[in-house]
Amino acid sequence: NGFLTRKEALYLLSYRGPPHWLMLNWSMLFVEKHTTILAFKQFQGELLRLNNHLEGLDTNMGMTFPFAYFQCTASLTFSLILLWAYGMACHRSMLATPIFVSLTVLFTGMRNISAAMANPFGNDKTDFPISKW
Repeated sequence: NGFLTRKEALYLLSYRGPPHWLMLNWSMLFVEKHTTILAFKQFQGELLRLNNHLEGLDTNMGMTFPFAYFQCTASLTFSLILLWAYGMACHRSMLATPIFVSLTVLFTGMRNISAAMANPFGNDKTDFPISKW
């Protein structure tokens, strides 16, 4: 005896999908039964927005390179580029500008490549088309 019937408990134990989707789906069914169509449509839109955020969070949490480290390396790269800009501006050399531009393009490109390689099996344009294989 409890809040769930035996059938509901067995279904929950056998459920293998995303955990957040189960609660969102249940709440949509509940609201659909107990509100007007207009209120349900508004609620459904909000739940779909919430689902998109939760999936994004799930994607970030499942990355091999944690999101906080990615932000840290982005900040360090930006700081390094700022220091280079200051250092190159202090030198009176004709090569300072081409060297700065080359190094900036190199480091920014390497950062973008590493970001693409962090999750090679996602849904971005640069990811492997797993569904086609």
